Amino acid sequence: MLANSFYNIKRDIKNLAEKNRILISKDIEYAIHSWLEERINNIETSSKFFSYNQAYKNEIYIQSLLNILLNNNLYFDTVQILIEKYYFYGDKKLYNDYRKNPNFISSTLKIDPIYTQWYEKTKAELKTTISTVKEHGALHKKTINICTPITYEKRFQGVLCGVIKTESIFNKIQKLKLNKKIYYFISDKEGKILTTLKDKNLKNDIEKSFLKGKIKDIKGKQEIKIDNDSITIENFKHFNWYIGVGMKDKDISELGFAQLVENVAFLSFCFFALLILINASHEFLRRRTAKAEREYEYILGRRSRMQEIGELISGINHQLYQPLNSLTLLLTTTKSKLYDKTLDDTTLNNNLTMCVKASQLMAKTINSFKNFYRCNENIKSFFLYQSIEGLLHILHVDLSRKNIRVDFDIEKIKELRVSSVENFIQQILLVLLQNSKDALDEKLIKKRVIKIEVEVNEDMVYIKVIDWGGGVNKRDIKKLFTDHEGKSKKSLGSGIGLFFAKKLAQEKLKGDIILEKNFNPTVFTFNFKKDLES
Repeated sequence: MLANSFYNIKRDIKNLAEKNRILISKDIEYAIHSWLEERINNIETSSKFFSYNQAYKNEIYIQSLLNILLNNNLYFDTVQILIEKYYFYGDKKLYNDYRKNPNFISSTLKIDPIYTQWYEKTKAELKTTISTVKEHGALHKKTINICTPITYEKRFQGVLCGVIKTESIFNKIQKLKLNKKIYYFISDKEGKILTTLKDKNLKNDIEKSFLKGKIKDIKGKQEIKIDNDSITIENFKHFNWYIGVGMKDKDISELGFAQLVENVAFLSFCFFALLILINASHEFLRRRTAKAEREYEYILGRRSRMQEIGELISGINHQLYQPLNSLTLLLTTTKSKLYDKTLDDTTLNNNLTMCVKASQLMAKTINSFKNFYRCNENIKSFFLYQSIEGLLHILHVDLSRKNIRVDFDIEKIKELRVSSVENFIQQILLVLLQNSKDALDEKLIKKRVIKIEVEVNEDMVYIKVIDWGGGVNKRDIKKLFTDHEGKSKKSLGSGIGLFFAKKLAQEKLKGDIILEKNFNPTVFTFNFKKDLES
């Protein structure tokens, strides 16, 4: 019993340490990814205002909009705009007027800006691009340029860029709170470490391992083994960077030393002192294991919840900034017309009406998100269509950006009132809708539609979420809801969402989630009791 306990604890501690390293690398990647997404959304929204009524041709508007971006925005270290054959502005300063000097060669950039990588790449791809610049002409630092095309009537006109110092990303991840015995680093594709690493010898060994190609693929994971250090390697998709998280093998053993001593002492006492209590001791250990499993499931549930919140938070930025920037533009335009004495009553009334509509849209968005995040387990009576409608409002921006339409017949269930936990129903539907959205977004799907059907049978409500995406692989169906470490409907998903959604439906709502059809279309059915109080 003692030998078996020692072996199992040692194995479990090693597995947990390995999973912890993977989770930390994912946290670092997610922190950088969400940090970049905020800035990408901001620069894309801003480019629409530069395109509005060909504002990019008016230098007064250019200066006004750059002032707004730089004075009211802490996302970028500087902003630059290049309108080919017109001018090149950076940080509110006119670097060059192409109308006066078409053969301009920048004294700082050493190259005409229309031949720079960030401009040519954005012009060629006609979408937002991310480029690295070894030394920015104005900031004199290594930078990341987030650039988006400016178009008018679907024709390319120029490029708007938000410029960030590369060191800002590293400052972001340094704020993550990690175990002192765990170290991490970011390296480029050649293996050169870009962040600080206290152990110089370890740094040199890691860089040599990259150069000699000593990265091993073990069970689908990339690892480096250096003496007594185990290092997990992850690719970062936005750049040709690697994220590494490592820990010494002796520290892995020390993590569970106290637990090991406690179990050995307890089992020894049971074996030598009270043999007749073996059955009771077995039950005690079983309960402890069940408690640990519940705690582990709780941690995974919280992580799943945070992942859902992270995906939705990106929608808040877009939904609030668009009407906010609209307000700013309307007020700036009104002020300009007032200054030019061209403001009439009709224009003033129209502009004020649009300002009120933008304010009402922001208020509605804030209320929707506030109600969704309330952790309320109280049973109450509510109209089901209003609950689903509120969730679709939260997801509207993300679905629209991916050109996905949701078909939902409100009239059919307008009179359907249920007595249940509204927040749980919305969370489960969110998991199913996010899965369908990702399935439609992963491939070149022509029918980009998610269909929601609601039926009532006696005292049960059935909600079907249907999509025409890639479907669920047959070999993954059996572990789709039971394996919280396996793959979900998403090809790269963690599985946590569906696992806990099913658990929530069964334990809290007296219902279930079933995969009715795995392909063409994929159909998930979520059912729950209509009246939980009965």
